[in-house]
Amino acid sequence: MMHRRVNERGSALPLGNIVLAAVAAITLVGVVWYFGGPRGIETEKKTVATSQKEGSNERVEIAAGSAPSLGRRDAKVAIVEFADYQCPFCAVLHAGAEAAIMDEYVKKGKARFTFKQYPFLGAGSVRAASASKCAQEQGKFWEYHDALFERQMQGAEENTGVFSVENLKRIAGDVGLNGGMFEKCLEGEKYTQAVLDEMEEGRQAGVASTPTMFINGRKTEGALTFDAYKTMIEEELSR
Repeated sequence: MMHRRVNERGSALPLGNIVLAAVAAITLVGVVWYFGGPRGIETEKKTVATSQKEGSNERVEIAAGSAPSLGRRDAKVAIVEFADYQCPFCAVLHAGAEAAIMDEYVKKGKARFTFKQYPFLGAGSVRAASASKCAQEQGKFWEYHDALFERQMQGAEENTGVFSVENLKRIAGDVGLNGGMFEKCLEGEKYTQAVLDEMEEGRQAGVASTPTMFINGRKTEGALTFDAYKTMIEEELSR
C-alpha cells in the first residue's frame, strides 16, 4: 500500500450502483487471485494489505549526499527510501519488511540503506522531518527516526498536533538529545529548506507517494512484503 493525499469517503448508493460495484468487486478478486493476491502485514491495531507492484527495470540515479545511511559504503546494493513520518504505511514498512532488510542485508554488508525525507502530508510532516535532521546533528538520527515512527504506529492522525514543536522536543528528551541545541535548531527552522529540497529531489526522481524505495535505482511504491524486496535485492546481488 502507498499513502497518497486523497480522502475517500463512502456514501449510500442506489441499487443499480450497488450491483455494479458488486460485479466490479468480484472481478477485482479474480484479478488479485490471478496475480498472486495481496499479502497482509499484521500490526497492533490493524491489518494493512500491501501492494505487490513490481519494481521497474528503469533506473534512477540518486546520490546519498548528506542523508543518513546505514551499511557498508561499498555494498553492492544501494537502497534509498523516501518517506513521510505521518504516513501510516511508511510506519508499517519501517516495522516490518524494512527491519528484515536491515537484518538480512544491511547488517551483513550486502546493502547500504539511505533515508530521505518526503514530507508531503502537511506542516507536521515538515516539522518532524526537520526535527530528525536536528537529531542527526547530534549523532542520533536513527534513534529519533525510530521514535517518530513508533509514535505513528500508535495511531497518530495527520496534522493533529502529534508532531507539534512541544511534542518533538519531548521525543528529543526521550532519546537523550541536548534539549537546548535541539530547540534552537528546530525553532530556528535550520533544516526546513533542506527538507523541502530533499522532497523536490524525490519528485524529480519520480516519487509521487510514500513510501517509495529505490533499489539500485529501481523504483518500488508502497509497503511491500519482505519477499518482494528480497527478490529485487537478490537480483541486484547476482548481477
